[in-house]
Amino acid sequence: MIGQAGMVTAGALFLEVLPPSVARAPSVSAHAAPDTATAPASVVLTLSALAAPEPSPTYAFPPASTPVWQTPSQDAISSIMASRYTAASLSGRFDGLGKSLLDRFATDGSDFSQSVRLSGPLAAPGNGAQATTTLSIRTAGGKSVVLDMTTEDGSLAVGIHGSAALDDAERAAVGKLADAFQKALDGAVSTPPRVDLEGLTGFDTAVLSSVDVTVRSAQAGHTPTNLVFHADAATRSLTLSGESGTIDMTVDVGATAILGNRAQRAEALAGYLRQFDAAAVRGQGDRTFMAMFKSAFGQLTAPPDGSSSGLVPMAGALSAVQASVLTGLPDFHASIVQAASAPNPLKPSEKDGFAYSVSQETRIGGNGALDRSISQNVHSQLSASYHSPLSADSALMLTLDPKSQNYVYTHVEDVADSQTDIAYDKGRLAKASITRSASQTTERSRYVMARLVEQTTVPRRASETRDLLALLRPLDDEASPPTRQKQASRDQALAAVHATVGLEADPSRLHGVKA
Repeated sequence: MIGQAGMVTAGALFLEVLPPSVARAPSVSAHAAPDTATAPASVVLTLSALAAPEPSPTYAFPPASTPVWQTPSQDAISSIMASRYTAASLSGRFDGLGKSLLDRFATDGSDFSQSVRLSGPLAAPGNGAQATTTLSIRTAGGKSVVLDMTTEDGSLAVGIHGSAALDDAERAAVGKLADAFQKALDGAVSTPPRVDLEGLTGFDTAVLSSVDVTVRSAQAGHTPTNLVFHADAATRSLTLSGESGTIDMTVDVGATAILGNRAQRAEALAGYLRQFDAAAVRGQGDRTFMAMFKSAFGQLTAPPDGSSSGLVPMAGALSAVQASVLTGLPDFHASIVQAASAPNPLKPSEKDGFAYSVSQETRIGGNGALDRSISQNVHSQLSASYHSPLSADSALMLTLDPKSQNYVYTHVEDVADSQTDIAYDKGRLAKASITRSASQTTERSRYVMARLVEQTTVPRRASETRDLLALLRPLDDEASPPTRQKQASRDQALAAVHATVGLEADPSRLHGVKA
């Protein structure tokens, strides 16, 4: 085993024996001579396993994820996609992309498609966020342009396609929607979502006939958000659903005869928004969600661009007297339904919910100014339920423990109406009246230690009717142009009438019959 020079042959290991002062415990056992004062300077350790050492183990490291492109390209859209597709948020992935696609199409009118995705085991970083958006534009000549964008974690695909070649005017009209579409998209995929559609309601109807936008987005652990918007020369509509609930709205912008001037529309819009706020307070609705509803209502009822100074509708436009008894806004149906919750685990049937709807409908009858009749009805309805503590200085902490069951459960049902009627007989005003009514019912159940100790129902109703014939007929009969002073007095009187038009949901604010 050991040669003359004391070297270790194969199958043996040579160890140096250190002096006791620096010796270390060996990591393996050795057959060494007994410890003596004349200990040898070396020992032989036999390790047959070392004769043929096993190869070192190899470790497989995952390859880095790499992007896979539909078409290798250095164009501007692909460059934007390259810097966006791995963003954690949907707004980050779509940032500026919709606008760039429409700008590109407006410039050369050519179709375009591109996609990119990460490949490999780490191909889907992020939070499970995914979205699909579609913009469909139809021209007055029947051509169509469709833009699509889809994203999941680690992937992004875009495309824009025209059904036929667009002329310069059509491409320019499409290009004018670029900023508006990007704003609408940014709002829809934000957290929480925003409604930003104003720019999409003012397109040139002489060149484009309709615009449609659909955005569907989802994120892990959250309710998906869906936005569907449509606009043409006659109608605007919006449906928005998500974690907070659902907003549904349709506006008839084609009946321009009933639209008032700028001041009348502003006053009517402010009046409606006050009613929406009052409903949210009374029904304990989500203020943020109601703010979204109010924003959408203002955007969809706004007149098209360039129409802010009183529209010229069909032949036989309404007179100033007739317009004074109408709201001045287009007809509409709108509703907001908040997602219901059950905050009381001991009584899951007690839901917290908020549902509010409001509508305006106008009818114009007769064959002309001599026998014209106009009726306008505005209607609202509120149904809401909510839990509240027994007093303002106590907290609501409902659990399965009966000792925690100290609360008030409230349910409200409200209805409000406003009815305007005017009629002419042989060209002379024969009827002019406004009737408003409001009904509120409040049911409260008071619980102490899970026991019902009090239950009340409080109904409140009121209605009022104003006959405006005596006031309006002299103003309507004026044939010759009035003097400046008389015109100012006339305008003031008509503005006072207009201020009484529209809803009043609080019975205490009506001055007629109360019950």
